[in-house]
Amino acid sequence: MRDRLQATPVVGDSSVIDLRAMLHTLWRGRYIILAITTVAVLLGGYYAYAVATPLYRSEVVVMLNSRDQQVVNLDSVVGGLGRDSSVVNTEVEVLRSRDLLGKLVDQQDLISDPEFNGALNPPSALAQAKASVQSLLGMAPPPAGEATENGNQLTRQSVIDALRGAVSVRNVPDSLVFQVTVEAEDPRKATRLADALVEMYIDNQLEVKFEATEQAASWLSERVSELQTELEAAETRAQEFSTGIDLISPADLEGAERQLKDLRDRTADTQLRLDAAQARQAALAAARTPQEQADATRDARLEAMLDDLGQADVATRFELRFDALVQQADQEVARLENQVRVLSGSLSDFEARVQQQNTDLITLQQLTREAEASRLLYEHFLARLKETSAQQGIQQADSRVLSHAVIPVIPSEPRKSRILMLYGVLGLMAGAALVLFREAISDSFRDAQLLEATTGYAVVGEIPRIPPASARVY
Repeated sequence: MRDRLQATPVVGDSSVIDLRAMLHTLWRGRYIILAITTVAVLLGGYYAYAVATPLYRSEVVVMLNSRDQQVVNLDSVVGGLGRDSSVVNTEVEVLRSRDLLGKLVDQQDLISDPEFNGALNPPSALAQAKASVQSLLGMAPPPAGEATENGNQLTRQSVIDALRGAVSVRNVPDSLVFQVTVEAEDPRKATRLADALVEMYIDNQLEVKFEATEQAASWLSERVSELQTELEAAETRAQEFSTGIDLISPADLEGAERQLKDLRDRTADTQLRLDAAQARQAALAAARTPQEQADATRDARLEAMLDDLGQADVATRFELRFDALVQQADQEVARLENQVRVLSGSLSDFEARVQQQNTDLITLQQLTREAEASRLLYEHFLARLKETSAQQGIQQADSRVLSHAVIPVIPSEPRKSRILMLYGVLGLMAGAALVLFREAISDSFRDAQLLEATTGYAVVGEIPRIPPASARVY
């Protein structure tokens, strides 16, 4: 029989989890699980109600103003902010910036507050042990002056870090509204810090705008002074130049140019007449015979005397007439030469005068344009300076408070129900893990099937376990 049982062992698959057996195991250890869960819940209650420090949360609601909400429609130096997400995210970071929180730390003297300055609290046992080890190892602290200076900076930075951890800023989706929240152990302190932070944030916006406006006003004032000096100098140059010349208008200059053209035409015409008179004089001087003389003079009286030149009185009269015509031609040449000389001199003088007047007019116009350009630029910057000065009195912050902080009544931390629930779940898991671990390391057999599966032998019989309370003696 024994040999037959050994030949037919029962084979089990250890990779398959028997969920029913596991549940039976957990049910058998229910009292252990319940006890561990109860202890965990008690520990959580002790932490939530006795150990954990209550924190109170105070909230301020801030809205970001848009550009079209300015009081006046000036082309201001510092305008309002836009509506895009980058501007909103930037303002969130400004609210949580270290510089702004550092100002709040200094204003509220949070360095003297043990809640934010952990150095004011009594040193823990771990810190004391660390200091003892450092002293034993000969790690001396830095010099007193350096240690004090660095310690003050590090303390301030740690306080800012602690305050930064207590401050949270949330942007309401699809809006320009921010929720600024501050947590502190004292509800009044949380309210005071939240209001102070938002007020400092709005004041910082105004300070930035005022500073930018003051810088712009200062620069514009200096620029206006420079432009005023340049304008006065340009006007002085134009005035001095206009008083030192024969001031004419463009219309008068145009009339003078017409007169110059007429004078040139007269000079050219007189020169042509002079050339003709000189040619006639040369022809008369070249004539030798009476016929040539008559042809050169083209005089009808001389031509009529050609036929009677044999007579003595006619020849004498011919010569006298020719001599008179030669003398008349010489006089005409002398008169025309004098006219040409006078006209040429007048033309040169008039041309020089017109050229000078033209140059003076161009120079005067250029000086006048420079003065006018300086005047326009001066007036433009002066108007900008007046606008900037007016802007200083009407600057508005880019944000405004929708609702101020309210002193909280119920602490936001710790959340006792959540802590109790978390500890209960952890206790339940720890108890179940302990029961399963005890079952896994146990070397006993709880039923015949497990014994047969492990040994490969068939079980002949079982003896029930009778509790001592229910046993009877006969």
